[in-house]
Amino acid sequence: MDEIGHDQMAGYALTSFFVLNVMRHVMERSARARNLILDKGAMSSADERAAILAQAPAVLGDLLVDLKYEITEKGASLDYKSDLKSPEEVRSWRNVLLSSYEKEMKKGKAAVFK
Repeated sequence: MDEIGHDQMAGYALTSFFVLNVMRHVMERSARARNLILDKGAMSSADERAAILAQAPAVLGDLLVDLKYEITEKGASLDYKSDLKSPEEVRSWRNVLLSSYEKEMKKGKAAVFK
């Protein structure tokens, strides 16, 4: 989590849960990853799990770069504790990250689940 460039936020427990939530939404944009989420039987396949897990670090890296940018943009006005406790702010941050990710994905620049 150090990649986000904000030590306090990186160490805050809700940050990890937020990033996992964003990852889940990214996974829904891939047919293979979405199948793993929706079909619990697919989780029993070690090959399927391994294939998705092998791709996760690259996707996560792209998301953390975007999160770092958003944190930098907020600057001194960043109140990560309040933001990560607020469903509205979490939704807003998630939508910004997903929008940025989708743009990069369409350009072929973002890592994707295949």
